[in-house]
Amino acid sequence: MPIFDLDSDTVTGPAVPGAPTERELHVDEIQGNILPGFGTRRQRLLGLKFDPAQVPAVRTWLGRQVDSISTLAQTNDQRNARRRALRQGQPRPLSPLLANIAFSVGGLRLLAPAVDGIGDTAFVTGMSWRSGLGDPGTPGNRDWVVGGSDETTPDALVILGADSPDDLEQGADALLGSVAASSGAVRCTYDQKGEVLEGETEHFGFRDGISQPGPRGRLSSLDRHFLIRRYVDPADPLALTHSRPGQPLVWPGQFVFGYARQDPDEALAAGPVRAGAYPWMADGSFLVFRRLRQDVTLFRKFVSEQAAALRAQPGFSELMPERLAAAIVGRWPKGTAVMRNAAGDDPDPMGDRLSVNHFGFAQAVPAVAVCSDPLVAIEELVAAPNGELRTIEGAPADPNGDRCPRFAHVRKVNPRDLTTDQNGPDRTLTLMILRRGITWGAPYPDDPAQQAADSGDRGLLFLAYMTSITNQFEILNDRWMNRAAGPEGGANHDLLVGQNQSGPRSGTLRSGQAEAAISPPESWVTPTGGGYFFAPSISALRSFATG
Repeated sequence: MPIFDLDSDTVTGPAVPGAPTERELHVDEIQGNILPGFGTRRQRLLGLKFDPAQVPAVRTWLGRQVDSISTLAQTNDQRNARRRALRQGQPRPLSPLLANIAFSVGGLRLLAPAVDGIGDTAFVTGMSWRSGLGDPGTPGNRDWVVGGSDETTPDALVILGADSPDDLEQGADALLGSVAASSGAVRCTYDQKGEVLEGETEHFGFRDGISQPGPRGRLSSLDRHFLIRRYVDPADPLALTHSRPGQPLVWPGQFVFGYARQDPDEALAAGPVRAGAYPWMADGSFLVFRRLRQDVTLFRKFVSEQAAALRAQPGFSELMPERLAAAIVGRWPKGTAVMRNAAGDDPDPMGDRLSVNHFGFAQAVPAVAVCSDPLVAIEELVAAPNGELRTIEGAPADPNGDRCPRFAHVRKVNPRDLTTDQNGPDRTLTLMILRRGITWGAPYPDDPAQQAADSGDRGLLFLAYMTSITNQFEILNDRWMNRAAGPEGGANHDLLVGQNQSGPRSGTLRSGQAEAAISPPESWVTPTGGGYFFAPSISALRSFATG
């Protein structure tokens, strides 16, 4: 049998000597946007409020929706169909309508048998009340489009995904029709469309969604039927801890209740099972939703003017706006990490998805042998030396932030091999989250005349799943993005998305022996809505519907 079986849907990785046994996931219970993620070109978010005086009618409405909720198994079938078509040289097939649902603590109090014992303080308190996030406005009463107060936080958030705009529209119409037929028991208070931009970028123009952890787990009783396809040469020690270079394998209890968590001291080891406070939490996950507005005009103005000012200083005479923007993000627009190429974007970095995340910060990463898969690499299968394996070049170390500054977004939220204020790099694995966001609003216009008249109404619908909002998302947001000293010391905020209510964000740019302080006077990314939710299992949804 070959090391890799590229045509198989059930042999999705090699047998790796010494690898731990991974548990079979409940594929018909876990909602599909948690695992493996919808991956659709379009989404629509609908926020719903329930009438506390009509809970039986709310349960009836929910019961009619459960069969339309997409599971891990169903969503993974769509992922396999896309991969199969691409391998056969066919166009990407259109994913049919996919649907998931999650509930705020207020919604759960109406439907679940018990709620207040949930131990996650952030979830029970609610996003708007969490002052540590650094969000503008008054805690509990923020001037947001959605979720600024308990009254404006949806009891349920429905996520619809599809590739075809017609399929998405019809799905939303059907859902809204069921809401209208509930006689006021359920009403829609928020409706937002999202769409993947050309080139899969966010509105500042940078490729998004490149880096994700790889949740461990199998989809069946077959030994090699992994949720996350594995690509590393099984003879390389990296195959024990990574699904691909730069994508660490993380035990699923970090993302879904009822499974083993990540051991904070040993990357390969499983920790205790992440059990929820109640049995109905098994196979469910917390969902963080953030409606983030992006001011493209301000961002471009800053990098242009700041780069021009820095060129007048010793050591920065060749700094151009593109390099400064890449330093702020940690990648070039097409996705090349500045750690892999400090001079500029590679011609097609996403043409080789197995190399784009192969870098660290504290230590140089060596070359690694990987599967020669034409779907994830420019190199054709026959070009590999032995038909199955090819080599990815390594990347240098950068402990001081000379190539990738300590204020760069990719370094602040994922310090990789660095020791941080939370402990060693194995502890960083316990902070990882599954991002499922999508952009909203029209692309920023190229025409200067249109730019002058532009409303600026665009941004990112940030969606992320985890099993501890307090100890995952809020650590990343509060202690790392918003604090100058996190995660690795010094005085560097996350200049891209961090918030600092006490004053301007700041960071230090290095060039050889020269250093320059950078302090944007305004924020380019502003929270304008959001909430904390829980996405239950299919069985839990059925129990909520029956009471």
